[in-house]
Amino acid sequence: MSKEILDQLLDHDYDGIKEYDNPLPGWWKFLWYASMVFSAIYFVWFHILGKPGVLDSYESDMAAFEASKPKSVQTLGGDALFALTSDSERVGAGREIFVSKCAACHTNDGGGLIGPNLCDNYWKNSDGSPDGVMHTIKKGVIEKGMIAWEPLLTAEELENVAAFVLTLRGTTPENPKAPEGDLYE
Repeated sequence: MSKEILDQLLDHDYDGIKEYDNPLPGWWKFLWYASMVFSAIYFVWFHILGKPGVLDSYESDMAAFEASKPKSVQTLGGDALFALTSDSERVGAGREIFVSKCAACHTNDGGGLIGPNLCDNYWKNSDGSPDGVMHTIKKGVIEKGMIAWEPLLTAEELENVAAFVLTLRGTTPENPKAPEGDLYE
């Protein structure tokens, strides 16, 4: 072996295997020193100065998201909602909304197609009371395909649709769907 190679060999000898004395590559040393500088700056910035971190950013983003969600719409309920059934103007407006948005599943006369019959005394997703009807319209029945109308309609439109649905009870639709759900008188 040449003298040059022998100078690079270390004195280590493990089962006849010798080790060279090669320096670390420059890029590796640069990354090592850069990580030490970064960790020092990170420690000072977040732990000593208390600047906002990733968790703070996440929490502020979640708060902004929660604030942007639509709020629950306050609507009439109970007897006040049932009283709307005698207001032909409100019921007519509710019928227009019902025909444009609900008739695909309940038919124009409420006899039921994909959705249940709204004209009989059997109720599948509520108890048939004004509050139950309003709740079903507002929150929907997601697992059965009915969307929540609360974010899409105003309070007055929700009340109008509920008033129209309440007027359907006891009517005779053209092709009524068989009763579904529980009987409520």
